[in-house]
Amino acid sequence: MKHFILFVFVTALFSCTQQEQNDGASTITDEYIARSADFQNTIYDDILPGTAAHHRSALARIAHHFPDGLPDYVDITLYSTVYGNTYPDSQVGIAVFVDGALVGMANPEEANEEEEIRVELSGEPGPHTVALVEALQEETIPGFYAGTSLISADYGGNFGYTVVRDTTAEVVLEDTDSIGLGIGTPVAQRDGVQAQLAKLMPGMRFVSLGAGRRQLSTSYETATKRHAMVQRIVQVVKGSQHPRYIMELGDNDAGTGKNVAQAASYAALFLDELHRTLPTLPITLQTPLRTFRTDSYNERNIAPMRAALSKIAAARTWVHLVDGLALTDSEADYADGLHPNRAGCMKYAGRLYHAAFK
Repeated sequence: MKHFILFVFVTALFSCTQQEQNDGASTITDEYIARSADFQNTIYDDILPGTAAHHRSALARIAHHFPDGLPDYVDITLYSTVYGNTYPDSQVGIAVFVDGALVGMANPEEANEEEEIRVELSGEPGPHTVALVEALQEETIPGFYAGTSLISADYGGNFGYTVVRDTTAEVVLEDTDSIGLGIGTPVAQRDGVQAQLAKLMPGMRFVSLGAGRRQLSTSYETATKRHAMVQRIVQVVKGSQHPRYIMELGDNDAGTGKNVAQAASYAALFLDELHRTLPTLPITLQTPLRTFRTDSYNERNIAPMRAALSKIAAARTWVHLVDGLALTDSEADYADGLHPNRAGCMKYAGRLYHAAFK
């Protein structure tokens, strides 16, 4: 399935409260209706047919600045396709941060239903920023996206706020899966690998290109799909003087019915087109982490993928290879033998930072 980006500029839906002028009168609205143009850290905007939900990049976020104190709560309207399916509540919910600290989760209670969930807020008088961060958006099968989408946020009462615009020019494009995000931690938006990397690299904006929705066998198998992703990257790095790209390949990237050679060839073809299009873009390729599973995600099955990817990097002087085996130590670093736990994600992020970015 080809993914399209739909940027919607509908001023009628922009209920950000900058005391909008209407026939000379000042009015304050307290409900925010989600618009793709307001979201940070995203390059996707796929409408889920028949709903008000949009599937964005994993860890897409919207931030609201309150200059004169916080409301008592936020009522979050969301739509989830995955509750009760595969992931714990905290992996599919919308995380609520106040001034950078996690204060609550809007966890869905039903699948394929629009829901309103309240999260309590509190803070001292004065200015505050509330950030609402979506979790994973995973393509479990071609054309089906598992995830939770923010539809609106109602703060209740006359609390004026403005949408915080992302002014960070420098960007890290993280082409990753659920492992690279930090699924397996209590709250990926706070504890995951990407969240930990962001702490180590202040001033950098992380954009998830894969985030579980990318399998090499489904996302990069045709020239059309590869070209579409490269063009998305071209758009997101505009204005960035030092953008960076990393492909973190996980244990499921070969995909159902595909062999390692096929998957590796898709990675090579994609990286070649990306390099031709953006020849100065630093490109890092990370091989899969160590796995401690005994099912199909076992070391015997993953080792050929590592070897194939190492050959890709060896044949391309412009690819920096990071050995995934060196990013964790033991089974104690893992939540389920496959996904790192919180301590494992911190270790993973710290070592990846030194190996790929410092």
